[in-house]
Amino acid sequence: MAKKIVPKGKAAAGKPKKKGGVIQYFKEVVAETKKVTWPSRKELTAYTTAVLVLVVIMTALVYVVDTGMAWLFQLVQGI
Repeated sequence: MAKKIVPKGKAAAGKPKKKGGVIQYFKEVVAETKKVTWPSRKELTAYTTAVLVLVVIMTALVYVVDTGMAWLFQLVQGI
């Protein structure tokens, strides 16, 4: 009887082989995390400041538009 040739990395049923498990997964996560280029403290401070300033600006913009629309609707309704 001839043996069935299975491509490397594949199980006999056509499903990928299970390589490792939960422990292997976390080892790979740690390895990938070490490859990340983390920002310096100066860059992090600059990015955080930029985000906070933009949040304040957008909040003010939404407040102004909301207040203006409320005033306009009250004017139209005659309240």
